[in-house]
Amino acid sequence: LASGAVTAAELIPTPSYPRVNTSISYEVDPAWPQRPAEAVWDQMPGVAVDEEDNIWIFNRGTPPVQVYRPDGKFVRSWGEDFVDKAHQIKFDREGNVWLTDVGNHVILKCSREGKVLARLGTTGEPGCDERHFNKPTDMVVAPNGDVFVTDGYGNARVVHFDRQGRYKKS
Repeated sequence: LASGAVTAAELIPTPSYPRVNTSISYEVDPAWPQRPAEAVWDQMPGVAVDEEDNIWIFNRGTPPVQVYRPDGKFVRSWGEDFVDKAHQIKFDREGNVWLTDVGNHVILKCSREGKVLARLGTTGEPGCDERHFNKPTDMVVAPNGDVFVTDGYGNARVVHFDRQGRYKKS
């Protein structure tokens, strides 16, 4: 730099942001949850809490869907026979469980017991049309039952389906 030149740091000062911890307090409980020996955890991209405060874990281990009570007691698990790669879990207003399976390129609507009630996308077939996703990332179920899917890893779109699962637009 020539003598008297101004540096970039002097022109663009670094903003000072306050460090804010919004949690009042927390304590790690190594005994929570009471996971069965056969339940293996891996990457855990999806966690949801139902109306009874049960914690639903959607992970890439086995089984992919695991449910625990707030006190950590194991309730149930399912999904090892049809989920490939967990990504997101949600509930609709009727209490159905919605899963995003990024590995199988599908969105699944399931009962709480793990029965597949509906499937959006074509299992194991990536694509970009009315019947295919390419690694979908998430979904939301609107109050009227319409489903909006973010199909954003392999594609760059949002896909809209009506409550019966019929393609509307993208």
